Amino acid sequence: MQNSSACYDYEADWRPYVFPEPTSRLSSLEEIRRLYPPVTLTHQPLQSGGMPVWSDGNTVCLNTRDEMTLGIGFTGAGKSRRGVAPTIAMLAKARENIVAIDVKGELTTGSLSPYVRGVLEENGYQTVFFDLRGFQGDGFNPLLLPYRLYREGNVGEAIRLLHEQYTNLSHVYNGTTADPFWTLEGVLCLVGFTCGLFAAGLEEERIHMLSLAMLLNDDGCSVMQTVRNSCNLPDIVRSSLNSILSMPERTRMSVVATAYSMLQPFVVNDRLMRMTSCTTFDFEEMTRHPCAVFLIVPDEVDSYDPFVGILLDQLSGSLVQQAYRCGGSLPIRTNFVCDEFAQYFIQNMSRNISAHRSRNIRWYIWCQGLEQLKTAYPKDAPVILENCANLYFMNSPELGLLKYLSERSGSLTGSDGLPRPLLRVQDLQTLQKTRSYTETYFSAPGVQFISRLPDISQYPCLQFAPKTYTIPCHLPHTRVLSVTPKQMLRATMPSNDRSARKEFLA
Repeated sequence: MQNSSACYDYEADWRPYVFPEPTSRLSSLEEIRRLYPPVTLTHQPLQSGGMPVWSDGNTVCLNTRDEMTLGIGFTGAGKSRRGVAPTIAMLAKARENIVAIDVKGELTTGSLSPYVRGVLEENGYQTVFFDLRGFQGDGFNPLLLPYRLYREGNVGEAIRLLHEQYTNLSHVYNGTTADPFWTLEGVLCLVGFTCGLFAAGLEEERIHMLSLAMLLNDDGCSVMQTVRNSCNLPDIVRSSLNSILSMPERTRMSVVATAYSMLQPFVVNDRLMRMTSCTTFDFEEMTRHPCAVFLIVPDEVDSYDPFVGILLDQLSGSLVQQAYRCGGSLPIRTNFVCDEFAQYFIQNMSRNISAHRSRNIRWYIWCQGLEQLKTAYPKDAPVILENCANLYFMNSPELGLLKYLSERSGSLTGSDGLPRPLLRVQDLQTLQKTRSYTETYFSAPGVQFISRLPDISQYPCLQFAPKTYTIPCHLPHTRVLSVTPKQMLRATMPSNDRSARKEFLA
């Protein structure tokens, strides 16, 4: 007995040097429950919402912190049913604002709508639908907010919004062999002509993309010369118009043609044109009561991706301005839940992801892999990765991603005394998916955990009476009112300049 004890003490002395304590390890469920206190799910509201870290359907450990989250899952991994939809449901139970990208319409009218819209109805949400599949729901005029700012005298902010908006549209030329001169001048042309449209003092109903597109021709250039000479324009607007109108004719018309091509998605589709000719939802509503805004995006075409990027960019910018008016932070936390994030481009995303936390705005970003993210956001991807404190990984065949996650997990010393990753590539490749859950690797500062995220059908509190959901239409049924170059001329030309007007109208 004495010899055995001596042997044990001897081993205790040398073991730490041969088998040191691992530098990284997986957290236990008990630790997760201490870090993210469990909440029993009932039909009662939650104090704060977030994405589940662990749940058995009846109890959930929610990550309610104001950190940004990146989720990665390949097609078929269960992102929508085990990640996106349960997150929206937990946010709804806490009555927080939600802005969600609904790819294919699953959340609003598809298989997930009874869970998602059921919990929204239960908690008294105002729901808004920008439907790019059926073109029902609500309308969003990208020019309305800049127009109102311009008419209020806030010209600088109006031009900033326009420049970001048209730069977003110019991304259609990224990766092409087109000379960047034409793209840059096309953006300048759109900004100048839009401000000229604003300066004419027309009714709000006529300020939209179709009216702008109708000015991008020879007659429109003639009208803009009259606007430049007759209207009291800010120097920055006059400078933009001078730059375009003073070009040689062939160069000018090539720039105008480039500008028109950027607007094509808005003017070649009658239903989209109708949807973007009016605004039916005031973003300020999100400071008064809980709102759920859905952007229903088809996944089989990319024609409407610029619209999604512009809407999200303008919405997030508007929320930041409202946060300033509310003392620096929004009174109701707003959550952007972006499924298939790499399908659309949001201008200045690196700024959003790094600055919105202090404004009470969170982002939940879901994509299929790192390469997809880097391709869609080549400049912003590193900042997005650095600022997303929480990472959820479900499944992906992308070897580079698997190696990145394996290295990120840290290392431990194996039984052979050699270091090895805490999570090897094969460990990440064999995460299980069943009908009721998906094994998910969760990583946060100081935390690593393999969780089983339940399918949304496994939450008893989200079971509602069967119901068929549709998209209510709030768009006007009247004809879209636009403005022609002749109407612009009448609005801007001095009444005593009869001869010039007659010559133009001829």
